[in-house]
Amino acid sequence: MKKMKLIAALCCALVCACTMMVGCQPKNDPQTPTTPTDPTTPTNPKPAAAVLNYTFEVTDEMREVADFNISYYDNEGKLQTEKLASNKWNKIMQTALPGKLGVQIYTALKADFDSTKYDVLTILDRYNYNAYCVDAEGKKIEKGKDGYKNSTLPVVSGKIEGYINKYSQKPFHQTLFSVDADGNFTYLSEWE
Repeated sequence: MKKMKLIAALCCALVCACTMMVGCQPKNDPQTPTTPTDPTTPTNPKPAAAVLNYTFEVTDEMREVADFNISYYDNEGKLQTEKLASNKWNKIMQTALPGKLGVQIYTALKADFDSTKYDVLTILDRYNYNAYCVDAEGKKIEKGKDGYKNSTLPVVSGKIEGYINKYSQKPFHQTLFSVDADGNFTYLSEWE
């Protein structure tokens, strides 16, 4: 009798094991066909140009005290300079690869500056930029650099002239990149 119970238990265990194995087998669903990729379509588009979108801001008081001159490389790689005409300057520049992208800002005290007019001049140092590559169709490629600054500095009367004049010989702000043929950005410290 014990043998019969043992055989029955083994048979039951064997049936359960077979049922579980059958239930674990993958279903016989047809595979979703994969679409072959077109060998002429690049998976990583090649960069054709680099773009710099740059914004610089000052206050009314800063423009009353000083002139700001902005130099930048235009879309033909030529150096251009223009005087800041409003409180906000924005330019989108583009260069073929390899190339350079850059903005440099100098300032000089105005000839009619009246030092008695200000007890404190608040200097706003605000800029932001987005530099990136585009492909031959002008579509953005995720290579590039971003940067920004937003700070204020109070400068007391008697020190305003010295503060502004030091930026007539060195840039108030500078952003300069060289971009190689593969779209890699390198920050440059020297303006050329």
